Order: sequence, then C-alpha cells, then structure tokens
Amino acid sequence: MFHVIEPPDHSFYSALINPFLKGLQDYPRLYNSFQRLHDATFLLVEDEPGIVYGGAMLLKQRTSVSHLVFRKSLLNFFPLEKEVFIGTVFLRLDKNISQEKFGDITKRFYRALYEDLVALSVKEDVKFFCLILTSAEQATTKIMGGWDYLFEYREEKSSNDLSYTILSLNGKKEAPLLYKKGRSLL
Repeated sequence: MFHVIEPPDHSFYSALINPFLKGLQDYPRLYNSFQRLHDATFLLVEDEPGIVYGGAMLLKQRTSVSHLVFRKSLLNFFPLEKEVFIGTVFLRLDKNISQEKFGDITKRFYRALYEDLVALSVKEDVKFFCLILTSAEQATTKIMGGWDYLFEYREEKSSNDLSYTILSLNGKKEAPLLYKKGRSLL
C-alpha cells in the first residue's frame, strides 16, 4: 500500500511526492516547519489516483536543532538521543466519497500507515517519531488509527493549529512487511 521513498529515489516517485507536498502547502505553518525536503523519507500511498493520497514525511535531525517543544520533551523522555526523525502525516480523500466509505478508508489508511511506520522504525532502530500535525490530523490518527502518543502539545490561544507529538512505536517487536501488495484502501 505504501511506498517507502528515500532521498536517492525521489526523482522516480515525483508523481507521488508532488501531490503530497502540494497538499501540505495548504497548511503554510505546517509546510514551513520543514526544511531540506530533499533529505526526507516518504511513506506514500499509491491507490486510486485523485481519490486517495497521502502518507508520511520524515526528516532525520540532530535533537539540538529540532523544534523547541521537541527539545524540551526529548530531554525528559529520551535524554540520550542525539538524532530523531521529525515529520508529518497527511491524508486527502476525494470530496465525493460517501461518509461510510470515508470512515472505512480513513481507518484502514491510518492503521496501515502506523504498521509501516513501525516497520521503518525497526529498520532505523528508533522507538518513536516526532510529528508535527494539524490538530485535525492528530485527532483523526488517535480516533481512527488508534495511535498512541507519548507526548502531545498544542499552543493555546494560537492561530497555529498545530500539534507537536511524539508517536510511540514501542511494543511492536516484529516488523510487518513494508510493501504489502494487493491491499487497497478502496
């Protein structure tokens, strides 16, 4: 369902990466939270073109240059970590999808994405990812995907509408298949 796209392969997957980045640009504060996009690892869905697109984008950073909210949290939770993956998640569905299908697709998308994030964490030997999400995306990942966050922060009285989270990947000892052909969201 998801393609793991690492920096050397970006040019081969521009048809998946470009709509993802264009969708993120609808949220300028979120989009501008990330630099060096050419160094990002993407987990992107390839399903029915124009109906479902999205996934995750992750960038490896030194903890010393991460967002202030993460630096403070990492000192409390993971004081020995020198590098972390910071990223975001994005899902966009065609507006003509029925409400019933919307709920089903959303639930399967977030659960499958979590499985593939766990697989990537095994490969990269990490136990968590720092995510900057829109508040709506953060709520949907928890409700529809059952994601478990170690840390959640949202600035009060801010037009920011961003949530800073640390996604727990513990408890998953085995990596599921990264590429599960034949699984479709529709």
